[in-house]
Amino acid sequence: MLPSTAKVSELARKPKTEPFKSMYTPQTAQVPFRLRWTRSIRNGWGLFKVVPEYFGSTNFARHRSNVLLAAELTIFLCCVPALAHADEFTIGQKMSDVSTLTDIDGKNWNTANLADAKVMIVVFTCNECPYSVDYEDRLNTLHRKYVDSGGQVRLLVVNSNTGSRESLAEMSKRAEQKQFSFVYVKDSDQSFARSLGAVYTPECFVFDQDRRLVYKGALDDSTTETNVKVHYVNDAVTAVLAGAPVKTPEAGARGCAIRFKRRRPGRRRP
Repeated sequence: MLPSTAKVSELARKPKTEPFKSMYTPQTAQVPFRLRWTRSIRNGWGLFKVVPEYFGSTNFARHRSNVLLAAELTIFLCCVPALAHADEFTIGQKMSDVSTLTDIDGKNWNTANLADAKVMIVVFTCNECPYSVDYEDRLNTLHRKYVDSGGQVRLLVVNSNTGSRESLAEMSKRAEQKQFSFVYVKDSDQSFARSLGAVYTPECFVFDQDRRLVYKGALDDSTTETNVKVHYVNDAVTAVLAGAPVKTPEAGARGCAIRFKRRRPGRRRP
């Protein structure tokens, strides 16, 4: 059935496509943009944000959150594959001795110093990550639990992060403030963190007497101490001392990403 003449005329007057409705008005269309590098303390991700040079635009402010979210998601998705291809230290793999560490007294420190321990716990942390700060008391408690074990269990806490607040001087101040009784060392060249595939602070690694990895991940199952129900590291240590397999060899670590220095490949001369 063909449409009536009146209907054809009405359809002819309508545009074939809906006009594009821009989120910006002519007043804001000329606002220049630039990319600003930002960092979130909570998650450690460095992200580019689209920021207008002119912040007084009311129309832009109405939609700014959507624009910023889209920009952050784009950069995040680009970063994830790079993170996924980072070196991984797997369960059962043997750790090599590391001699490039420095303790808070400025002395060279070697992981071979703990060679007699039946179980070695390595925890990567830092001074400024809120998650790491929340776990400081728990690390003190962990150390005190095994301090009377006759050296069977030793705790090594490592700072591989960069920044002024992560210097040896600041680490020493923090250790004094929180009365750290465990060994706290600096991984200045980040080789230790890279060799173990460490990504977050805090992140834990438990090794048996042969220095083979038996557990890696979170210290426990909650960043809120009062909500903790499962103590992954304690359970792994108990299993190793008893000669039993670790029931949970891996548990996702939660915290801030370690700020690794960029490694640029050397240029080849012609």
